Amino acid sequence: MQKKTPTGKELILATGIVAIFISVIAIVASLVGNQAIRQRNEEGVIVSATVTDKRFDLVSSGRGSSRVNTFTVIYFEETAVEMETVDLGDGLEIELPKVGEIGDIYSTDIQRVSDEVFTTTREGDDIEIIYLASDPERAWIAQDVADVSYWNGAVFIATLFAAGILLVFVSFRMASRASNP
Repeated sequence: MQKKTPTGKELILATGIVAIFISVIAIVASLVGNQAIRQRNEEGVIVSATVTDKRFDLVSSGRGSSRVNTFTVIYFEETAVEMETVDLGDGLEIELPKVGEIGDIYSTDIQRVSDEVFTTTREGDDIEIIYLASDPERAWIAQDVADVSYWNGAVFIATLFAAGILLVFVSFRMASRASNP
């Protein structure tokens, strides 16, 4: 039994379908990722945290291994601070936060710390983090969050999807021309 060699039309159609399939998966993954980003932007709280431990793990994947940098940080939950008016005498008054008003303390691991932040930060250093008000143990390094841009990925996905549609259209066009000489 001899194998049939695919024609140019079949290869173009297959390539187009694969491109559309991959772009649809990427779109779904992007929507899920964007939902987490939206939640972080809506309810994220920026506080100062102290790095209590830093480590990296080598994670194996199909292409070898990659390094995952991790910080353990400790921080206080931000609370709404009540202000009190203090009379300094001679008609001078000043508003100061009430003493002893601090939130709960949390400790959490933050993974995927950028190499730049990881190498420049030592244990005991203070860094800015963003945590979710609804889940204070979910936190990110503020500097790493600010460096993320998703536009490049969106442009790539849109281009891949458009190329897939174009390839499918071209293959159908070639098939219709071949059947109607």
